[in-house]
Amino acid sequence: MHKAIQRAPQAFVDSVKSPSHPMAKNDPGALNLAMLHHHQASAAHSMQGQIEKVTAAEPDPRIIGNLALFLSVNIMESAYGRWHAHLQGAKALIDFWRHTDLDLPGSCGFGYFNLVMADIYSTTTSPSKHLSPSTVSYHSTYLDEIDRLQIFSFDSFTPVPKEMIITAISVNIHRARATNDTLEICEGIETSASGILEYARAFSPAIWAVEAMAALAETNPSPTPNSLRDVNNLDSWTALAQSFQSATVLYLIWSIPPDERVGGTEVGTWAAARSWAYATLTTAIHDLFERRQKKGSHYKFILWSMLMAGLEAIVLSDHAELVFLCSNLRILTVDLGVSAMHEAADLLEKTWTRFENREMELELHHHWDEIFADAPLFLM
Repeated sequence: MHKAIQRAPQAFVDSVKSPSHPMAKNDPGALNLAMLHHHQASAAHSMQGQIEKVTAAEPDPRIIGNLALFLSVNIMESAYGRWHAHLQGAKALIDFWRHTDLDLPGSCGFGYFNLVMADIYSTTTSPSKHLSPSTVSYHSTYLDEIDRLQIFSFDSFTPVPKEMIITAISVNIHRARATNDTLEICEGIETSASGILEYARAFSPAIWAVEAMAALAETNPSPTPNSLRDVNNLDSWTALAQSFQSATVLYLIWSIPPDERVGGTEVGTWAAARSWAYATLTTAIHDLFERRQKKGSHYKFILWSMLMAGLEAIVLSDHAELVFLCSNLRILTVDLGVSAMHEAADLLEKTWTRFENREMELELHHHWDEIFADAPLFLM
């Protein structure tokens, strides 16, 4: 069921034996790397034992949490890493249990939520060939379950507002249906581009920020002055939510063929929506990085939003903004010790170089599969 886990121990042994492995070169950092791989292999052995005992009669929700943790470690190593196989293994296990009495959203809460987030946001940066009828099936289920997850966004790895998660799911379904035109229309799910845009624009980052701060104060009361809370204030929460709203609108716009963006929608023209999204997104990102100088922490959560901003900067030939984004993505890598941000900067710079001397306007809708051929995940 989970071949990636079964292969992990032998993969560790093979990598150490390889002439290119640091241990073979007496690299000073080899011990730390070997210890990391050893712990990963040990964890894989342990999880393999848990999975081998899985039965439909006695589902164990703890395994979902363990899988989410293992997946997160892989994502921290690389946006292009082995997390693909682990996510597929987790989804196979979820399918196995979905027909039992186990309430996945209720019983597996945090772990299940993070697996769902990984699936949703890896789909946003997947080429069309990865989208299938199963994409629609999984995402439709996520929409049905999202209100039962009882996970407030700041408790997750990445505090994306629920409304923007719903919007991203809807866009993913829209893309999958466009790729597989034989799919039936999903009842109760907004899949028209104009309807998705209207829903996304109706979201209020300011209202969400008030709710976020109130919920945080309730769970973590602070009667004494708190400098971190002073920096991560209402304006900071608003900028965080704004970054996700604006980035999600850009993702929606790129998912639509250019000839379908002619004319207006209930909330204005597509061109106006695109201009608004880029302006508000870059403003929010700059604001959050300015707060970093005062120990603000919300800038740590906007990797996906920064990637979307970088792509639009390339379309607009806004090289100054692209330089700002790539520089701060690498700052994120240093601050968090995670390579995905550096990989995102590399991807943006390579994309800029590829299209720098173009003679026609860059249309990302036609190049999405090329840019994201390796289906990375830039979220956590």
